[in-house]
Amino acid sequence: MKTYCTSCENPRPDFVRIRRQQDEDAILGTHRILKHEIPCHCGGFIYYVEEEKMIDPRLEKLREKLIVFSGHDLTGKTSVSKLLAERLRASGIETTWTFQPGDPQYGEHANTIRSFCKEKKWDIHPLANYLLFLADKVEVCSKVIKPALKKGETVISDRWSYSTVAYQIFGKELYKELPDEVWQFLDKKTVLDLKPDFVFYFPEQLQNTERKHDAGDQWETAGDAFNHRVHTAYENQFEDGFFSFKHGWSKTQWIRVLPAESAEATLERLLDQVAALEG
Repeated sequence: MKTYCTSCENPRPDFVRIRRQQDEDAILGTHRILKHEIPCHCGGFIYYVEEEKMIDPRLEKLREKLIVFSGHDLTGKTSVSKLLAERLRASGIETTWTFQPGDPQYGEHANTIRSFCKEKKWDIHPLANYLLFLADKVEVCSKVIKPALKKGETVISDRWSYSTVAYQIFGKELYKELPDEVWQFLDKKTVLDLKPDFVFYFPEQLQNTERKHDAGDQWETAGDAFNHRVHTAYENQFEDGFFSFKHGWSKTQWIRVLPAESAEATLERLLDQVAALEG
């Protein structure tokens, strides 16, 4: 806190010209002027000025929201999602960052589930693998995401049901074995009917990335035909608003995010897109 006078040379920043506010707080630049006033020796009034910067209005739009980052592997989405979580926390917005599958925040068994979900050494049948992913969703939604939202936090989830549809239902072609109404019901219920407020969809894999494909990861070594089916499924969900229609998630805002020269620049592009949304 600092004090500034409306009249005399009581220390104040050169760029600030404080004028008396009768009824409400005033905001000058990135600082807030409180309406509490005390007389100054010169006959003017002294105001207290908070030193904390005002919160970026783009971040305010994300307060107490469920935010999903979705897209193929190696698109940069995880790095950007973590940067967003850091930015929100630095602005005083309580934020929980989570991921699927296998977030250890929900318990010691998370790493085991993640291993069964991802590592091809287990040679798990595609249907059993799909059910393991669904079990992971129930655990993380019930023990991490729902409690955080109930406390008024923003929640950022790296992956959601959209990835399950892209990778298992269409990538592994389980739609040939499961009727639409079955897998659509399961995908909705295993996230406990939670409705994302924002989905940031990353459609393009990065051309230059330090991360290499994991030879033990069944999804990163599945081949071009599989990857094409996954990409097509993501695009169909984004373009057709599939989940908004089927699951009643009409209020979910989908944003396509294209990579910039760095994760930081991509985050700025994303936040500008949020700012441009109505409401």
